[in-house]
Amino acid sequence: MSRILTLIVARQEQQPHLADRFRREASASLVVPAKAELGDIFEALEWRRLRLRQDQQLVEWSAGSERA
Repeated sequence: MSRILTLIVARQEQQPHLADRFRREASASLVVPAKAELGDIFEALEWRRLRLRQDQQLVEWSAGSERA
C-alpha cells in the first residue's frame, strides 16, 4: 500500500465520520462510483494528475525540491 493510502486509511479509522465525506467528495470530483474502493480513488487521482501535467503542462511539485 502506498504511503498516501496508508495515511488515508489511518485517518478514516481515527475519524470514521470523514470516510463517507471523503468518498462523496472523491465521487464528485473524480470519475469513480460513490462506493469506490480507496485503490480505485487513488488510481483516478493519479489519472487526474497525469491529465493536468499533459493538458496544462504543470510541473510536478516535490516537498524536498529547492527553488532555482
